[in-house]
Amino acid sequence: MLLKKHFSLNIYEKSIITGFLIAILLSFVNFFSNCNKIRTKVLRLHVIANSDSGEDQNLKLKIRDSIIKSFELKKFKSLDETRKFAMQNISEIQKIAQSEVLKNGFNYPVDVKICKDDFYTRNYENISLPAGNYEALKVT
Repeated sequence: MLLKKHFSLNIYEKSIITGFLIAILLSFVNFFSNCNKIRTKVLRLHVIANSDSGEDQNLKLKIRDSIIKSFELKKFKSLDETRKFAMQNISEIQKIAQSEVLKNGFNYPVDVKICKDDFYTRNYENISLPAGNYEALKVT
């Protein structure tokens, strides 16, 4: 014979559990709201290597660093301003990347465009960008 245990909570226990669940739900809503705000204010730089080889990955980082160094003194106030600057300077960005490729003894073609792209969460020194779909300056 199986005995069923009767499990019941009093009103106080139900209230605590309900309050806890609501607090968790609200924190997720706030988190996702903040993530969406970040995604609409950032143009991400996405440099894609020719392959997974160590040489190509190292080249990718050099290209990234060269692009950042060339434009690091610019202070953009909005995504629109950043996008406009990137669009006006796509050929210059392509030249910087292509120069880095050739300087490192490779002969890969370089493509630069602005597009929507998916990213994983990325932690930098003083900022964390959540995963999601961002507008990106994509260098392949």
